[in-house]
Amino acid sequence: MKKFLTYLLVTMLLLTLLVFSLPWKNWLETKMKSELALRGVENLEFRIESVGLEEVVFKDIVFGELTLPKLSINYKLKELWAGNFREIHANEITFRKDKMEFILQGVDASLISHEWQIKVINIMGTPVILPLLAGKGKLDFAGGNILLSGDIYSIDKKNSTSFALNYPTSDSKAANLKIISAMMPWNEGVISAQNIEVPLYKTTPINVALKVKYVSLNALLAAVSSNRASATGAVSGTLPIVIYRDGTFIVKKGNLKADKEGVLKLSPDVIPSDAAQVALLREVLQDFHYNVFSMAIESADDKKLAMILSLEGNNPSVYNGRIVKLNVRLTGDVIELVMQGINLLR
Repeated sequence: MKKFLTYLLVTMLLLTLLVFSLPWKNWLETKMKSELALRGVENLEFRIESVGLEEVVFKDIVFGELTLPKLSINYKLKELWAGNFREIHANEITFRKDKMEFILQGVDASLISHEWQIKVINIMGTPVILPLLAGKGKLDFAGGNILLSGDIYSIDKKNSTSFALNYPTSDSKAANLKIISAMMPWNEGVISAQNIEVPLYKTTPINVALKVKYVSLNALLAAVSSNRASATGAVSGTLPIVIYRDGTFIVKKGNLKADKEGVLKLSPDVIPSDAAQVALLREVLQDFHYNVFSMAIESADDKKLAMILSLEGNNPSVYNGRIVKLNVRLTGDVIELVMQGINLLR
């Protein structure tokens, strides 16, 4: 028994030395590139940094316009021995696009079942801070194209995106991402969008028809008035948005409306004027109880939000509580009045 154990130990040691002394890096690079070429992926370049019994680490990865500094893939030993990488398991993938950074953890993909799954997706550098996400979907190859589709979502499912990616391996510059639907919470309400076309490697802006539902009116007014305007209630509507590739965006003219009545309050100091009519209007807006609230909103020349509020309602302490109709313009840190006098309705 002692001789047998000694023989087994020496044999295992020799096999280990043999494995790590053979030119596995070159063999694996050639083997994997040939396997990928059979599946229509021919312009993928990479180098193997290290090979272990359960992990291979790639570096200097270039696939068309996509570059990855490093990628590690986990596998079973029998897969390594057979040169079979139909099941891919990556601990972490990191890459950057424009000003955004993507960190993917727990990546699993199968070329047999054509399914993929990512346990953790961390996206940084976006205009809106996103929570940690996860994803799953389908992966396929057809006509020299990589087809990737599925869903990305937060644990509570309040953030969700359905997408389809078409990546031509022969012309990566034609790669196109379609966001079928996207939804996320924002300022106590929900914003969503559908059918957004995103050419991955073009610099053209992206147009989005953003649907707003029950978003806090107070949050919107505070953003354009340096917290000098406040209101109760929520607004809904559609905002056409243009997103530039550097992450900035502007709002084209859109319209939002309050779903029910509420109260609007403007600080007296935001309307500096000694005119009697303006003073009266300032008094009306200190405690304006609206029953109609409509907001036209767009980006001003300095890319700050500008709003024109169309209001109908009253201040119980002014004009004996009579109903009035007026327009108010808010832009950046300046509040202006656009009016043809105070229109008394009844």
